[in-house]
Amino acid sequence: MFVKSLLASVLATTALAATLPRDEPQSMGCGNEHPTEEQLAGHKKMAVAEYTAAMLGTNTSPARRSDIYIDTYVHVVSDSTAPSSWYLSRDTINKQIAVLNQDFRGTGFQYVLRDVDWTINSYWAFNQDEYGMKTSLHRGNYGDLNLYYITDIGPNHTNTGHCPYPVRNASGDTISFDGCVMSAWTTPGGDSRQFSTGRITTHEVGHWHNLIHTFDGYNCNGWGDYVDDTPSESKPSSGCPTGRDTCPSPGLDPIHNHMDYSDDYCRTEFTPGQIARMQSSWNAYRA
Repeated sequence: MFVKSLLASVLATTALAATLPRDEPQSMGCGNEHPTEEQLAGHKKMAVAEYTAAMLGTNTSPARRSDIYIDTYVHVVSDSTAPSSWYLSRDTINKQIAVLNQDFRGTGFQYVLRDVDWTINSYWAFNQDEYGMKTSLHRGNYGDLNLYYITDIGPNHTNTGHCPYPVRNASGDTISFDGCVMSAWTTPGGDSRQFSTGRITTHEVGHWHNLIHTFDGYNCNGWGDYVDDTPSESKPSSGCPTGRDTCPSPGLDPIHNHMDYSDDYCRTEFTPGQIARMQSSWNAYRA
């Protein structure tokens, strides 16, 4: 839905990138867990409020909302400056932010790159001591986005990223620990045919905005992601299985949704309901 010429250019760059001797991931590996009961209760309240606003016609369409510009800080953490350690360049970071803004166009959110820093740390680079990494490097407040690109969440390309959901009244360590962690090879020009166009970051920033996986609960009869216009699916997608339908309720599986597990080129959209949820969550947690 949002794919434009800039993203096409990034995809071309990815196709031409030199590959390194790594294992090709068999499926997307987001590390986010099922939300807590408190977080799910918040989703239920938002779902009711959004439905009521839609029925009364008091909600504002995404096209009429003014964009919220979010200060964004990028932290590159590697075990060395060697290409095999994914010591990302400023040019790659610029391409990544361009993909993020392209995918979030029309949602009411855009991301302004304020600064990039580079750190050599062999523990942090392989997902050891995330607390220490974040509390040392985090910038800004709870309304600012911090993106951490480490050499490999591991092992061997099996994990692509993770990002904490927002909480109410964040302070102290909760703010310091905020922010999304991605394997650096998922950025544009990385070595995965499936997951190196930059859209892993789009998925994780969706979590930062409080979106849940579309298949959450693995249950056709449950609440799923607590958003009305994402059809139920019983398990995550893989590849780009056009026409897949794992639940008897109306609608095919949302394989093109940014919050599913399809390959990067297949994930292209957020629904109006997800956009409303991101807006509600911003006002509740980060504004």
